[in-house]
Amino acid sequence: MSSRWDTSRPPDRDRHRGRNQREERKRESRKGRQRDIDQRDRDRDWDPKDRNGEGGRERDRERDRTRSDRDSRKPRDDVDRQTRDRSREGAGDRDRERRRSKEGRDGSRREDRNWDRNRYRGQDRELEREQSPKRESRGGGGGGYRNRSPLPDQQVSFKGHSGRGRPGDIMTKKDDPPKEKEKANFGNTGLLAAASNTLNSVVLKYTEPVDSRLPPAHTRWRLFTFKNGEIVGTPLDLNTQPAWLIGRDRLVADIPVDHPSCSKQHAVIQFRNVVKKNEFGDREGGVKPYVVDLESANGTFLNKVKLEDRRFVEMKEGDMLVFGESTREYILMMEKD
Repeated sequence: MSSRWDTSRPPDRDRHRGRNQREERKRESRKGRQRDIDQRDRDRDWDPKDRNGEGGRERDRERDRTRSDRDSRKPRDDVDRQTRDRSREGAGDRDRERRRSKEGRDGSRREDRNWDRNRYRGQDRELEREQSPKRESRGGGGGGYRNRSPLPDQQVSFKGHSGRGRPGDIMTKKDDPPKEKEKANFGNTGLLAAASNTLNSVVLKYTEPVDSRLPPAHTRWRLFTFKNGEIVGTPLDLNTQPAWLIGRDRLVADIPVDHPSCSKQHAVIQFRNVVKKNEFGDREGGVKPYVVDLESANGTFLNKVKLEDRRFVEMKEGDMLVFGESTREYILMMEKD
């Protein structure tokens, strides 16, 4: 039992007296600091020309008036006390938020560890079940254990996880065919290719495409030559070969032209087997004649329209060809048996 005269715990009035004395000392020290600041300001603002000191006194009166108004509106002790209480409350809120976030992180880590442990344990059980020999069921049937591994389409949906591996294993689809390796190209290139595409020691500017075909026997294509409205020579039978080179160089030209505006290798008439779709979506194909300009100097004209270089244009019965500035006209005609 504590004695009545026990001095280890001072009475309440002594505690209040000590607190009041501390606050009084704080106020006195605050006033002293303020007096020092005022004196420093007064020394700095003093003007030697103001001999009577009226300016300094006026500034002192203004400063005292401002200070008295500020103290009357809100005492300094109350401001310090509220600021101190507010800082304590903020510190307490921060501590509580820190503890809450730490508990949440620890809980999520525990859940992740448990999930990984259970998943690996289940995968190990599946491996043991698949490797063990199948046993007959209790009902007498011949069925064994059912495979509980995910379906193939479910495995694709997993992010980098295979059905029986560890995270990060890369899945490969068994249905995809293996990619074929690029084979070596032993064809002629460069100067050798140019040398192989020669005729009578002249390098040809044109190579027949893969769809080059001879025209069918039941359609006979003829090329008529006209000059000043009259037929020149005999019609040329185009069914004997798939491509016809037109130009001034008689060593390689199948249809020679002697006009100086024409190039040595001017144009080509090519029969091609091209399959197209009609307006109803049906596929239609057949061997048809095409003309291509070989970047000639003065161009090739189909029905008085200049053709683009190196571009196949389909020809129809009755079309007219003109090469360069030549006055000769070549008319394409077809005869059916």
